[in-house]
Amino acid sequence: MGEMMKPIIVPNRIDLIRLLPRGTIGAEIGVWRGWFSTEILGCPVKMLYLIDPWCRQPEGQYQDSINSENQDTNLAEARANLSGHRDRCVFIQGFSADVARQNTNIPPLDWVYIDGNHSYANVKEDLELWSKRLKADGVLMGHDYTEGRWAKEWHMAVVPAVNDFCRDQGWHISHLTDEELPSFRLERNNA
Repeated sequence: MGEMMKPIIVPNRIDLIRLLPRGTIGAEIGVWRGWFSTEILGCPVKMLYLIDPWCRQPEGQYQDSINSENQDTNLAEARANLSGHRDRCVFIQGFSADVARQNTNIPPLDWVYIDGNHSYANVKEDLELWSKRLKADGVLMGHDYTEGRWAKEWHMAVVPAVNDFCRDQGWHISHLTDEELPSFRLERNNA
C-alpha cells in the first residue's frame, strides 16, 4: 500500500461542486429547504436529483432540530426555491436508503452529495448504497465531516463512518473544505 495522500483543501462546499466537469448528473441527499440545491444548480450541472423524506421521523432515529419542523412547509419552500430550475431537477420524496435501493428511474450518477441522517449507521449505509449508483469515475461528497462541538451536540458520526467506508471499500478523501462544518469529497483508490 502506498503513502496516504493528503486531501486538497478548498474554501467551501460549493467549490467541491465547481470542481466537477460541466454537464454532470448528481444527487443531493438531504435537501431540507433547497438552499444548497439552488447553489448547486448555479453551477454547470445538467441534472440534480433531490432526495429527502420531508417527513417527521420517529424520536431517536434522527436527532436534529429539523425533525421538529413542519416538513410540508420545508418541501414547499424547496419547491419554491427551485422553481426556476424545474427542467434541471427532480424531486424524490423518500428515505435515502430506500431510494438508492429501489428507484430505477435515476440513471448512473457522476456524483452524490450526502447531508442526511448523520448517525454512523446511516452515513455508512448511504455511502455504501450510493457508491453503487455511481459511474466508474463517480465521486461521493458530503457535509459535516467534523468531530467538534457540533458533532457532539447534534449526535453526528460522519467522520468515523466516512473513514471506515474509505478503509473498507477502497476509497480516499481527495478534498476537504475549510469551513466550521467541513464537506468532503471521496474518490476510488484506483481512479
